[in-house]
Amino acid sequence: YAALKLYATGSERTQELRVYDRFDSIETDHPGKRLIRQLLGSFEIQGPHGRHLCLVHEPLGINLDEALEYFPQRKFSLETLKPSLRQILVAVYFLHAQAGIIHTGKACGYFSLPAEDLRALTICMADLQIKNLLLGVRESGLFPEFENAEYTRPIPRKPLKDRHIYLTQRMLPSTGLPFLCDFGEARFIDEAGTPGEDIMPDVYKAPEVMLQMKWDCKVDIWNIAMVVRAVSMKTLLMPFADVWHLVTGAPLFKGRSADGTFQDDRVHMAEISALIGPPPAAFLKRSPMCKALWEDDGTWRNVVPIPDISLEQLAADITGEDTEGFLRFFRRMLRWLPEERPTCEELVYDPWLMKGLGDKRS
Repeated sequence: YAALKLYATGSERTQELRVYDRFDSIETDHPGKRLIRQLLGSFEIQGPHGRHLCLVHEPLGINLDEALEYFPQRKFSLETLKPSLRQILVAVYFLHAQAGIIHTGKACGYFSLPAEDLRALTICMADLQIKNLLLGVRESGLFPEFENAEYTRPIPRKPLKDRHIYLTQRMLPSTGLPFLCDFGEARFIDEAGTPGEDIMPDVYKAPEVMLQMKWDCKVDIWNIAMVVRAVSMKTLLMPFADVWHLVTGAPLFKGRSADGTFQDDRVHMAEISALIGPPPAAFLKRSPMCKALWEDDGTWRNVVPIPDISLEQLAADITGEDTEGFLRFFRRMLRWLPEERPTCEELVYDPWLMKGLGDKRS
């Protein structure tokens, strides 16, 4: 079995192959390299409107958004989150330290995992949206079952003159080690950092990206923080997935206009300020855009109100032990200055994340 990734015509087609060439050139025993989704090959195919690049990957399972359907209130407990988070950090650590690559994630990406059971759920990363976090498949019988289901219970389709449009066949959940996927928007560290480059989904954007500052691999650390929150609680701030989303059931930031019709960076910055405080002077000096939002002394210009919220309030519905330790860990990633955010290696050894390592549930 294999999975095919077909590029749309007119899209950038070479970057992902360049990244995989970089992976192939690295001889290392770093465990993170084994957490990268394998590229089996590539070819081009002619379509009615041009040629398409097709990548051949190892097959993977359902995405994390679908997996959350199997959890109460569509969120993970902190104990369920920990092994997944460790896998993400190890994979991204390889990306930064060994491969010299920043994932970024402009619009979408993928996490993939092999699987055994939902209690062992782990994830891997791309641009960190839960719909793009795919679970890998270890069970030998899952894909034959999936194939047989199409023969015995064909999915609905819409016949057209030149093709058929099919609904997606539902796949059973699976879990296992994570695979870091989707490198179409990845950047080589020695080529990255151009101010103003649109490298992240709106609600995931690190402050330095929104304010068109020079950026580096620490944008991925901010992105990981956004993925954590989504799995653990339901609440206020972003429509995509993040670590926060995983444990709360809701994104950390919304960044939407008052009527919800468009993305508003002023609102996004106000939400960030509410949770982590005003930016330091060193940050404000890095972009002239800061003057539109803050006075020279860091006082908010009140272009939009700063919401009356705190991480503790948003974390009220998180389930699991040591919520305080989780919030300390989380705050380490949410820093205005990129150089103050830890590396993935430093985060892997965080006391909260190390606690329980070796337990069957962790």
